[in-house]
Amino acid sequence: LERIQRLERFTPLKGDYMEVEIPRCGVVYCDIPYKGTSGYIGGFNHDEFYEWFSSLKVPAFCSEYDAPFTMVAEWDKLKKKGDRRTMKAEKIKERLYFNGTLDEYMELMNP
Repeated sequence: LERIQRLERFTPLKGDYMEVEIPRCGVVYCDIPYKGTSGYIGGFNHDEFYEWFSSLKVPAFCSEYDAPFTMVAEWDKLKKKGDRRTMKAEKIKERLYFNGTLDEYMELMNP
């Protein structure tokens, strides 16, 4: 019940991650372009994002195939490759990463 009450105070923020003001008591989730994928206008600087993400003073999560942070969840996803004639599905691992240690994550999830 307590976690549901916390969700009621959820305020999504959208925009350039470098420009979003994050409340001191906030929790951040970033859905970034996955490294090694294409199709993003203007590109995406993963190293710059990783530096920003690790500097956050609030709990933060991002999904990615592989990142230099603490992995806290992993799941399989089917990724389609090819065109209509040659379409193939490949199973890939997506992961959720946290900007702190595993102990900090456990403390956050089990207060």
